Amino acid sequence: MAQFTADDVQRALMTNLTGETAVIAAPGAGKRIVILGLMLIPDAVAAAIEIESGTTDIIPIFDLAADTPLVLPPGPVPWLVCTANEALNVTADAAINGVVLYVVETV
Repeated sequence: MAQFTADDVQRALMTNLTGETAVIAAPGAGKRIVILGLMLIPDAVAAAIEIESGTTDIIPIFDLAADTPLVLPPGPVPWLVCTANEALNVTADAAINGVVLYVVETV
């Protein structure tokens, strides 16, 4: 894992996301998305959520109760790493909001 600074960290916001959505576009050949932190919150109803690198599950389908957040706080080690040149996709069967903190790393 490459070294990075606070200036390297980017964020992607999700507002009323439903269905399958590319939250972070594929970064290009020789690069990958490294997830440093994540927060997802379903709106007024429960939601089944899946997180994928391209089409491959990195967090399989799980259920979140209404207004109950999933929080992966930033720390010294990344939570998730996408395969090189793949988008980070989030699928939700009900509206969710959230934020992803990430860096794009050369591999």
